[in-house]
Amino acid sequence: MRASVTHLLTASTVLLSLLSGCATPAETVVSGGEETGSIHGYLSVERTSPWGAEGLGAKEVASATFLRVQEGTDPGVVAKLVGAIPELPPEGTCWALDAMEPTTVPLRTLSPVELLRVGEVVVRSETTSTRLVTRAYPDVAHLLSGVVYTSSGRELPGAQGRVSFEVGGAEAVPGFTLEVPMPPPISSLMLDGVEVGDEQDWLSLGDTVELQWAAAEEDVTLPPSVGVVGPDRFFVDLSVLDGKKTPKTLRCSGGAKARLVAPLQVSEQTQSVTVTAHRLRTVRLSSPALAGGEVRLDAARSTTVRLREGDAR
Repeated sequence: MRASVTHLLTASTVLLSLLSGCATPAETVVSGGEETGSIHGYLSVERTSPWGAEGLGAKEVASATFLRVQEGTDPGVVAKLVGAIPELPPEGTCWALDAMEPTTVPLRTLSPVELLRVGEVVVRSETTSTRLVTRAYPDVAHLLSGVVYTSSGRELPGAQGRVSFEVGGAEAVPGFTLEVPMPPPISSLMLDGVEVGDEQDWLSLGDTVELQWAAAEEDVTLPPSVGVVGPDRFFVDLSVLDGKKTPKTLRCSGGAKARLVAPLQVSEQTQSVTVTAHRLRTVRLSSPALAGGEVRLDAARSTTVRLREGDAR
């Protein structure tokens, strides 16, 4: 969910491979140079705390992306291309992130997309304030260019509670402020029947891992002028580091209470397994300053699980 330089380069590579040998100048020019199209905003905050030590050693990453898209272009697809929306597997399934097919769109459906400057963007909580910085997006075949707003990831995380976004505004987008509630994290997670956070944090060797988690359900509503809160999404990332120092991540999705078997291989070459449980809240914006968009708030908890030596399943 992080709008980082890595996302920028990855998206650029995907688009360049898609466009290679196909694009022509006539396909990439906006008629008359007019600034037409609708504007959509995507804002996000991800807070990650060590399991069992909320508030200590926590990290926070925030981002904001504002797209001007032409008629016929799906803003959600473009938002995925630039990393503003995460890829999530269907509930009850797992995806290997490094094996996922990148989001692509047919060339005939593409029109120039501008990532807009919207003045200063500040993310606030009850205890912290972070001013996001602009990062230039690579100009990809004259179809996708502009700036995105990101934090460094080293800011002090805010406390659980409400998060506000303050957008200073520019000619294309009037300034606005909106406040949304941060969800509580997943409270309970078990791996092969062992509660994460216990002194017995271990996994045995094998080809599968049983995941079971639970989270408190909430009924959250917002004023119609802000937006509509969608159902929270729950997913767990299992990142395996092997002897070659090559991390591989498996992402598993489920409901507020879930139990599933993940095809995670833990071998004698496995050095560590990092487990990160996410609770993602999405608010569909109804701000008069935008034609559409979303706010995504991710409350995550993470730990490195110890491995049981000399055991096999």
